[in-house]
Amino acid sequence: MYHDIEDYDILDDIIPDALEDDESSMSFMHLFEYCILPSLQDASSHVSRLFFCCIIFRIVAQHCDISLVCKHVLSAVLGIYVMYYYFYEWVIHIILMVLGFYTLLLLIPKSKGILILLLIFIFLVGNELIIKSESWNKIRGAEMLVGMKLVSVAFDIEPSTRVNTRRMRNKMPSFIEFMGYMFCVGTCIFGPWISYVEYIGLFNKNDTNMKSLSKILRSFFWSVFFFVSSMCLVEWIIPDNSYSWFLVYRDALLFRCGHYFVSFLSDTSISLAGYSSMDPVCQPYHIEFPRSLKQVVVHWNVSMHKWLKYYVFRTTIEFGGFAAVFITYIVSALMHGLNYRLAGVLISLGFYTYVEYSVRMKLANKLDACITARSCPTPCHIHKHTEHMMFVTVFNFLCSLIAVFHLAYLGVIIDTSNSEPVSFFVAFDKWQQLNFISHWFALLTFVFYLVIN
Repeated sequence: MYHDIEDYDILDDIIPDALEDDESSMSFMHLFEYCILPSLQDASSHVSRLFFCCIIFRIVAQHCDISLVCKHVLSAVLGIYVMYYYFYEWVIHIILMVLGFYTLLLLIPKSKGILILLLIFIFLVGNELIIKSESWNKIRGAEMLVGMKLVSVAFDIEPSTRVNTRRMRNKMPSFIEFMGYMFCVGTCIFGPWISYVEYIGLFNKNDTNMKSLSKILRSFFWSVFFFVSSMCLVEWIIPDNSYSWFLVYRDALLFRCGHYFVSFLSDTSISLAGYSSMDPVCQPYHIEFPRSLKQVVVHWNVSMHKWLKYYVFRTTIEFGGFAAVFITYIVSALMHGLNYRLAGVLISLGFYTYVEYSVRMKLANKLDACITARSCPTPCHIHKHTEHMMFVTVFNFLCSLIAVFHLAYLGVIIDTSNSEPVSFFVAFDKWQQLNFISHWFALLTFVFYLVIN
């Protein structure tokens, strides 16, 4: 579910020294001069090369009359080039990872998807234990993206897999095609994950019209806005002397703004590379003003949600809905390595969403009202009491407030200012300071569900 700014410590290089000052004591003009402007200048120099390479790829892939093999080679070469720009010699580590797993895909006779997924876990956790944290934090996000691509290919080429959405039955990509997909310049640094079939679609000619241009400009604008918010604006608006729960909300909002920045940055890069989908990678409105936590999970990172849904949830649904949900969240946590805080957030979120969904579904059936975690169709022909009725509106509004409370509580332990690993015993100290109030609330909600069930 999560795919966040903590996975991209290469962005630490663009934080200016001016940010060490106390933003809350500045006027807006001083904030603009000493924080916003230097942040934007450093950020633009940091991402301009990636955007330029994405544009080059789009022009050649969609408008030049050369063989498809050459286009795949260009995709891999440009991707490796920008990886070298961001990661220097660590790009060799990523190339060896891709080559090693390509060999395994050829050698493993059956159950490729499950085996590759398990090996990816072992590989990522092993890297976190062996590689120095400073270096690992820089390449973690890129290796996680490569891992997601490897797992999707492994499942898609299996004839016996339950996932039948990618139309790749028994068709293993050639080595050149595989390398082009793994190192696609539009996705290799900040994402998003796209399937191999969607990657092939990048070579279809899509004329740059006003619709696609507006998508690029809109994504770029929001990436800039949320970058400035996470670096400067949020702490200026909510200073350190604010009420304690405002500070809890602020710290969680800083984490979310960092995530929105990365998401819209990835949206910009893949759109520049020629991806024609108009769907955004992330939808902040549905996260900041959620109907339910389930809505937050879906819209937090749409591409990773699709990956988890296709390759984890649908694969494990035969064990039951409860088991499939928790396996999905555990896989999401393991993909981020040994990050105790993020694992705690994800596993807690898995429990919260399951309880919330179950309670609201049970109450919706008992009260015959549109109060489920997911919005009813308009007009609703299922329930007698629709969302236009007062008590339904009030109930859904209260559920939204509860979701915002849970998000503030869960996000407060994610420290975006420090990427150094912490021990298990200090990872949840902020939750302890809040007396684990959100977890107690979720547990009481679960007891209530058992009573009404």
